[in-house]
Amino acid sequence: MSSKAIGFSEGGDVHILKNVTIPLSDPSGYDVIVKNRATTIHSLEALVRGLGKDALLGSWPEEYRVQGYDGAGIIYKVGPEAERLFKPGDEVWYAGHVHRQGSNSEFTKIDGRLVAKRPQDWTWEEAASLAVEYVTARELLVEKMKVQAPRNSDTLLIINGAGGFGSAAIQLAKTIGFTTIIATASRPETIEWTKQMGATHVINHRQPLKPQIETLGITVNYVIVAYDAEKNIPIALDLIEPLGTIGCVLSASKLNTDPALKKSVNIVFEGMFAKAKYPHLGSPTQGEILKEAADSIQEGRIKPILKQTMHFNLDNLKKAHETAVKDTLVGKLAFFIDENSFEE
Repeated sequence: MSSKAIGFSEGGDVHILKNVTIPLSDPSGYDVIVKNRATTIHSLEALVRGLGKDALLGSWPEEYRVQGYDGAGIIYKVGPEAERLFKPGDEVWYAGHVHRQGSNSEFTKIDGRLVAKRPQDWTWEEAASLAVEYVTARELLVEKMKVQAPRNSDTLLIINGAGGFGSAAIQLAKTIGFTTIIATASRPETIEWTKQMGATHVINHRQPLKPQIETLGITVNYVIVAYDAEKNIPIALDLIEPLGTIGCVLSASKLNTDPALKKSVNIVFEGMFAKAKYPHLGSPTQGEILKEAADSIQEGRIKPILKQTMHFNLDNLKKAHETAVKDTLVGKLAFFIDENSFEE
């Protein structure tokens, strides 16, 4: 079996993206094959494309690398261990695996434990746009930052609230029980968007944050850094209350931990692909988290973070990569996939 896809081999600008055909073996174990109906774009994908197919992984064993970390579609085949989870024809969504071929393709083979049945009231594009962002936010807030039942006095600050991750994190924080959620944004459209997502206060990250928080008369004991970790973790350490917790979804190669030690502040990092990469630590739980998200969606507690929809084809993917490099997306951009998506 094979799959049409859009991929690349060497690194470079968007012109190295091309229509390709990749081999696809039958699923074994917990694997399933999904016929994709929607995919998305992340800024990380533009970074990897610029560096080449081996980027971040050491080496990529196949001729082409196909990206796409979120997906939604229809189960096409199931492996023997996945038969108790899904059957052909099930409509699903998933948060993918950076070490496997992704959802910028006709078919994707993926561990079925990273998959869940999609929210029925949402479009394919709405479902795909939330998958990675919700899983990342859930793992960071609940598993890493250990937030279970916030007190009324607990306050969460999210630095960069208008992106896909920030949009999901604001909503999840609200469902967990935070009554005070401060998000940063700077443009009129991003300020309005973060308010729509549920932020109770919005401050400008182009201006010093601490004076703005002091003006609000609020103390902060949880901070999520979702942009420029090396710049913003020190800022978070300065404004956070002693014994607070900072969560980050980005790498920070240079970090002075002295302020954290003096305040006894926890700093934790979230890498959503780690569970799938290290299965010896236990079964991946992304599928369970997506099922939880689908329940919250059905209850009306989570709204779509989709801001823009495009037809998936080579030209539009190139345009999306150029936008992703600028890292100015509001909410998420998603693509719908059809029979014309892989035509030359």
